[in-house]
Amino acid sequence: MAEMITELTQSQLDSIPSFVEEWIKIGLSTEPTDQKAAEEAIRGIYKTAGVDAPNIVWVKSPFEAVKYLVENHEANPGDVLNGVSLWGSHDAYWVANYRFLEGIGVELTGDVKENFDNIATITQSCSWVWLYHEIAVAVDRPKAIHLDDSEPRQLHCEDGPAVEYHDGWGVYAIHGVRVPEYVIMRPDEITIEKIKDESNAEVKRIMRERYGEGRYLKDIGAKVIDTDARDVSVADICEGRSVARALVEDDEGNRFLIGTDSTTTRVYYMQVPNTCNTCQEAHEELSGLPEGNIISQS
Repeated sequence: MAEMITELTQSQLDSIPSFVEEWIKIGLSTEPTDQKAAEEAIRGIYKTAGVDAPNIVWVKSPFEAVKYLVENHEANPGDVLNGVSLWGSHDAYWVANYRFLEGIGVELTGDVKENFDNIATITQSCSWVWLYHEIAVAVDRPKAIHLDDSEPRQLHCEDGPAVEYHDGWGVYAIHGVRVPEYVIMRPDEITIEKIKDESNAEVKRIMRERYGEGRYLKDIGAKVIDTDARDVSVADICEGRSVARALVEDDEGNRFLIGTDSTTTRVYYMQVPNTCNTCQEAHEELSGLPEGNIISQS
């Protein structure tokens, strides 16, 4: 019986950051697909299962794969993404985990070892792969992947797809939140009605940002709760015609402190707790300090 591993050595611990970085690069690779290696691994999986390898069809995107299976093999669109063997570069996170365990002495044997090695090869060679009895459909690696600067980094692109495949199909995302294509490419199509109809809170937030927070608050007729000056409308502040602050409430009961930089006339929209009833309360809630400690008294 192999000796049980109960803790990592310092050398093993020290190797983790570079190992993680290596496999992140594998998962996010846009290098040319290694079709030969992927096909050998696909055939190996069928061989281990004791069945003949089917014809392997290469496509340029997951969308093209689903379309091909539905049109040519009468696959149910819902079943294409569920209930079938689906592997690829998106599996890098768990493949890396087992590769690391192997590296420190955990032993895989027999068919488990053969299947894992083949799955790891697919992960390192191409994008998604669907395995059916009668056919295997494999997807080329994407053309481009864009990430933000957060930690951990997330899919993000404000002027195109965050993940783009060679046939033009892609995934659109802002800071890790997937959004409809038009939100990125045609923000002029965002309407008040579409924003209100969106059920996902994060997608709705991004739609409001792309529409323009000030424009949104103006167009819905946001209610002014408090302001530093009399006779100042939401439009006055949102359009930079006043340096006064305003506490406003939108059509969903959310409250925002709106403030203008007197030097640049840039307008800021800061959501605050709905319990805030004055600009001062909102300012102090945001800063965590009494307003007298922030604003110099003349």
